[in-house]
Amino acid sequence: MKNLIRLFVNRYVASISVFGALILFGAVSYIGLGIDLFPEIEIPVVAVTTAYPGAGSEEVAQQISEPIEGTLATLAGISNVTSTSSEGFSTVVAEFNTGVNVDQAAIDVSQRVNTIVGRLPDDAQSPTIQKFDPNELPILSVAISAPGESLNEVQRYVEDNVQPELQRADGVADVSIASPSDQEIQVLLNPDQLESYGLTASGVTQAISSSALDLPLGTLSFAGTRVSLT
Repeated sequence: MKNLIRLFVNRYVASISVFGALILFGAVSYIGLGIDLFPEIEIPVVAVTTAYPGAGSEEVAQQISEPIEGTLATLAGISNVTSTSSEGFSTVVAEFNTGVNVDQAAIDVSQRVNTIVGRLPDDAQSPTIQKFDPNELPILSVAISAPGESLNEVQRYVEDNVQPELQRADGVADVSIASPSDQEIQVLLNPDQLESYGLTASGVTQAISSSALDLPLGTLSFAGTRVSLT
């Protein structure tokens, strides 16, 4: 240590040059250091969603959520599996250890789920595999209200005026409208009459779904104009 100190003292010009070069190198590196305001982050989380129309929450849990949970629990690199079962819908979330490639995790989950699709109820729809991507989360949410106007009128104004203007703004990738007020037809079932006819709620749901189809009816020519009928 004494020899090193003596070397720096005796050759102070070289010592100053070395320290000056280090300071200059550090300053240049600091100035050129890149900063990403929105860095890409991969969170190894994969969700499996399955629709089971007409089924109660307990039935969804027993016939959909639990079988999927069981087959995902033994995947390599998985840290936790949770599920949420509600009326007609199941969501199973698989969390993987940090460092696991989320694309490969989604492939592994898809392969495992495909092995038990045949054991799921016939009325259940095919499971959907989704990766959690924080880059797809909205960075700005705007609520619009119009006192005295109906919700349908507000929605129509947003779709025709607000949404197109935001989509044309620089740097905007997508604009979506949350909680739209879509019209719906509610079918109320009488349990006693269903039992007397030997029907189930899921059977009625299937019958309604199969009848709500858009089929081409051909074309009609009138006064030189061809009109497609559906």
